[in-house]
Formats: sequence, C-alpha cells, structure tokens
Amino acid sequence: MIFVGCVANPAHGEIQLSCDAFKKNPDGTWSPKNRMTLSTDGMDLAVGPGAKFVSGAHFGRLDLYAILERNCNHQ
Repeated sequence: MIFVGCVANPAHGEIQLSCDAFKKNPDGTWSPKNRMTLSTDGMDLAVGPGAKFVSGAHFGRLDLYAILERNCNHQ
C-alpha cells in the first residue's frame, strides 16, 4: 500500500491517499474503488466508485488528479 500526499506546504493543503484505493479509468480519469470520505482543510468529501477526478479538479486547495497522476500512475 502506497500513501501519497502534499504535506510539506500548508498553502497547498494536505491529504493522505492510498494508491490501492483508486483506479485509473480508460479515459484517463481516476476513480475510487470503494466509497470513501476524503478530508482536508476542515472539509469532508464523500465519494464512491462512480466519481471521476479529472485534470484540474480541486478539493480544497488540492488537485487530486495531479496527486494521483504523480504518485500512482505507475501501477
């Protein structure tokens, strides 16, 4: 299990994600494999397998697509 995130710069927020919890779709987007709640900057976001993270999609100050691309795309 690989955990990724942006924790060094508070200006960008922080989050901890498991690459094993996401899959890359044929259209290049990312989706969670199961229902989960993402939390950062005092916000919660409930997402499920039907959700798609696209380029430029932000949750708070985080670009979830970019984080997944950078850290999980090799799987």
